[in-house]
Amino acid sequence: MESRVSVKWRDNSGTEFTENFHIQSEEIKISFPEAVFLDLSELAACSELTSLTIRNMDNLKELDLSVLSSCTKLQSFTIKQLGVKQLDLSVLANWPDLQSLKIIRFSKVSTLDLQPVSSCSRLKSIRLKELWGLEELDLSSLAECSDLQVVYLDNFYNIQELDMSPLGDCLNLQHLTIQNLRNVQKLDFSSLASCRKLKSLKLGGILRLRNIDLDFLSSCLNLQKISFVTLILEKLNLKPLSSCTQLKTLEVQWLTHLKHLDLSPLSSCLKLRELDLTGLSLLEEIDLSPLSACHGFKRLRLDRLDEIQKINLSVCSHWPKLRSVVLWGMKYIKKIDLSGLKSCEKLQLLILRNMTSVHDLDLSPLSKCTKLKKLEIRYLQLTDPDITPILHLDVGEVNFSQHTQTIYSKETVLKLYPQWKKSLRYFDTPIPYPNLSLFRSVLQVLIQEEPESWKIPYLTHEIAKEIIPGIGLLDISVEEITNMLELPPEEQQRFLHERYQEQIRNGGVTILADIDLLSDSDMAILVNEIIELRNIEIKNIHLSMNDGMIILEPLVLTTYGLQICRALNTGLECTTEEFAQVQQAVDELGGSIVIDEDGTTYPTIISESLRRYIMFLAKGFEPRKRYIMDLRY
Repeated sequence: MESRVSVKWRDNSGTEFTENFHIQSEEIKISFPEAVFLDLSELAACSELTSLTIRNMDNLKELDLSVLSSCTKLQSFTIKQLGVKQLDLSVLANWPDLQSLKIIRFSKVSTLDLQPVSSCSRLKSIRLKELWGLEELDLSSLAECSDLQVVYLDNFYNIQELDMSPLGDCLNLQHLTIQNLRNVQKLDFSSLASCRKLKSLKLGGILRLRNIDLDFLSSCLNLQKISFVTLILEKLNLKPLSSCTQLKTLEVQWLTHLKHLDLSPLSSCLKLRELDLTGLSLLEEIDLSPLSACHGFKRLRLDRLDEIQKINLSVCSHWPKLRSVVLWGMKYIKKIDLSGLKSCEKLQLLILRNMTSVHDLDLSPLSKCTKLKKLEIRYLQLTDPDITPILHLDVGEVNFSQHTQTIYSKETVLKLYPQWKKSLRYFDTPIPYPNLSLFRSVLQVLIQEEPESWKIPYLTHEIAKEIIPGIGLLDISVEEITNMLELPPEEQQRFLHERYQEQIRNGGVTILADIDLLSDSDMAILVNEIIELRNIEIKNIHLSMNDGMIILEPLVLTTYGLQICRALNTGLECTTEEFAQVQQAVDELGGSIVIDEDGTTYPTIISESLRRYIMFLAKGFEPRKRYIMDLRY
């Protein structure tokens, strides 16, 4: 039979219980929530024991650890949440190989003598947490622990002073956390200048601390992460961080009295990967430009910076490895320009939330973010944002609090981008795309899926106006549009000039030509011809009747006719009574209308797609206005 050892314990009723363990056990965990008495004496025979955990016994009155003095191979010791009032750690002097010590959640212990720890020469980590009754803490014994790498001190409510100087002798210290010391008013970190291997530092919840001198960090050349959390500081001088060239992460969270934060010292931290500024409710401005040289930067979080009025994200263009951007709760920001993200092809997460002064957002810079896995845009004052530029992205998680829209038809979206069907509300929306690159991609989809749609002449006109302000509708083929896009800018202008001139001189459409703008351009020579053509095309209009309604389509294919029908809100047909106003307006312009019972005569010099678009205009379409109904004609 295998050798066993027993741990005996009694509950409040006096009933005794036994738990058996193998005598050769290397790891033992003890947890008897009902125990008021605990006998560990038989564990002394566990000569191979390296890890011992005693936890979750709030009713335990006493704990005798001296019986474990023969467990000399112990490397890890954890005691957590015991009801004892005293804790004698003398046994630690018999554990020379101890590497990890955790003492957590003792509400009744008021004193803790760490002197035995000085014998633990191989100790690498000590974590003291939630010792709420502790009134003082002497760290001097840690000076003897030359291998100490981790010190974690958290949640000491009653301690008023803490001498940090012993840690200056811990030359191998790498990770230091000091937080939730509610009554400590001063901490002197100067001795830590000798801790040149320090990699991470976290200071948080030290609510009476009013000043922190970080000069010691100038010597901590290996520092990789530093966190300041829930501190009542009005100033935070990051200048010493300019020496921390290995710094990867900076977190400044819930410093609600901080009004100014200069990030310029970070310009020398070329390995910086992450910046988290959260809950700095009085911070008035933030300049991210010092981080432009941090080409490996991956994560940016700006959260609840209540007084910030603008954020310049252009620095993101210098971060090709950027993975995550979170902008949250900045109520005074009116504009967010995402153009800095257009080169961030590895972006995986973008969250924009609770910025209630933002009324417009261009998502097109995200079109090349092919790795995007989560997109959340909630509680911005947007009016149906256009997601056409990003429909080709296979985003796994999408969350918009606003309705979204696209220029594509519902059929096109369901066929090509089914992953977005739950995110879209409005389809067939007239949206201009003055950006040539975006125009190309949208046009390519329309040519493939909606070749006869009004959208192609509409978009062509919008892009043409960017090149030649004032130019009217162009009746050109898809091939001509595609070829034009391949030309350099100056040749694009020349092509449009020649093509539009040819259209006018062949008696083509003059609709939407802006005479005032054209008069001040190189196309001024066409102005008189356009005016003359407009007068000619309204001279002899032939309309027809159908079921008592007068069909106005031939009229709206003329500039003046379209203007009249839009002004009178007739649409594409009207009653004979309504037609009287149309007739009067045409007569005043010197035109004439003939109503033929046998049919309607259509112009032969206009393409079908352009005719559809003009019909669309006649039905009341206005550029940049979204439509909930299907407006395809």
